[in-house]
Amino acid sequence: MNVIYLDTETTGLDPKTAQIVELGLVYSFNDAVSDEVPEAFRGVASAWRCRPSGEIPEAATAIHGISDADVAHVGTFAEHHAAMMRALECAEVIVGYNLEYDLQVITNECARASLPDLIPRAALILDVFKLWKVLEPRRLQDAHQRFVGVPLDGAHSAVVDAMAVRSVLQGMRKQHSLQDDAWRVLATLADPQRALFFGPTAHIQWKEGLLCLTFGKHAGKSLTILATVERSYLRWIVENDSFPNHVQDACRRAMVLSATEFMAWARK
Repeated sequence: MNVIYLDTETTGLDPKTAQIVELGLVYSFNDAVSDEVPEAFRGVASAWRCRPSGEIPEAATAIHGISDADVAHVGTFAEHHAAMMRALECAEVIVGYNLEYDLQVITNECARASLPDLIPRAALILDVFKLWKVLEPRRLQDAHQRFVGVPLDGAHSAVVDAMAVRSVLQGMRKQHSLQDDAWRVLATLADPQRALFFGPTAHIQWKEGLLCLTFGKHAGKSLTILATVERSYLRWIVENDSFPNHVQDACRRAMVLSATEFMAWARK
């Protein structure tokens, strides 16, 4: 079968807004990695650098090493789209690690450019990260056995499970030399995107120093701006009990406080 291993490097962690700065493909046939690009792919590169619409954040460059200078004179994703599509159209299987993220980024890039999806509909999708979780289960009992070294007795009793989580975390910190790391460092390591959350859900997030909605027709817009130009939308959120309390409270305060007062409250 025609198997393609796929990976992307991007401008950020949020697949809704991240842009591709590099897309890499490795072609494999009969389960063997091929150093020679077969006839179906001849003339198509296995990697593309892409110039995003804005600057690459320093945090992203620190991860993948691709800077603005590296992509200053290369084509955009849209300009490479046709070549990428030729490379992917013969894929019967697409394999990646945490592939859901890559696929979302690719889909969103295509949508922004009003271009056809790159990923063939009929291709099988294999996420090695998800496969690993199946082969080595990540239940609390499994984590307890690995990081504490003994079976977990009394699992599914709330107090027992909570104590087990504590023991598992202690074991994780010891095995991975994280004993001296602060709680904020651990939380960011576990879920970098969550550091941007305002409250326990992803509905409102920090973006360039402002609190912005992440859903609906006004996704990406700050609450302070919406309080001026789209108050009816914030009022709808406040009156809609399907939204969490912290989301409704933020929208309510954005409408009644000045921008300065609101930001001072939000940063408390």
